[in-house]
Amino acid sequence: MFIKSIIIHDYIDQRIKQFNFDSRTNILVSDSNTVGKSSLIKSIYYCLGYSIKIWPDNWKINNMVFQIKVSNGEREHLITRHKNLFYIDG
Repeated sequence: MFIKSIIIHDYIDQRIKQFNFDSRTNILVSDSNTVGKSSLIKSIYYCLGYSIKIWPDNWKINNMVFQIKVSNGEREHLITRHKNLFYIDG
């Protein structure tokens, strides 16, 4: 399975952030802390069903929808999570 992209949508504050990934190699780096590397990884895990205990203080997780586009060879799928609701391909 390859993660092609993730969208994080805060529908109350009306902010959307999309991250696109390459099918080969992706490296998350920064010269400083608190720029979002760990939050991006947590968002991916959360969308895949994991329970995340600590989010950034300014994130209102109950107002957010996470959507990952994955591919497994020839097929693409969308996995969407809002709170404890999951949608796959729709």
